[in-house]
Amino acid sequence: MKFTNEDLEEVKTTSTSIGAITNKNTEDTKSLERNVLSLKRRNIKLEAYARRENIKIFFNIEEKEGENGNTESLVRNLLREKMKIPKEDEECIRF
Repeated sequence: MKFTNEDLEEVKTTSTSIGAITNKNTEDTKSLERNVLSLKRRNIKLEAYARRENIKIFFNIEEKEGENGNTESLVRNLLREKMKIPKEDEECIRF
């Protein structure tokens, strides 16, 4: 009986230690998940900014106020007018 009680106490102590470690690991995992989500959001913002800046690189087209969403038509006009790509070929290009 004495040995059984000692074993039982040892199991309780081990169980308590494992529970504490598990709680710590859970907190660490949640923290890492929050960091990953934050980094994903930051990456999306950086990609969007880089894409927006690409129009300036493409034949040095300057962005004008209120021109958001009109990028495709600007590039298509550039393809037809400056690069002399026929309209039927330009229409096949997907963005």
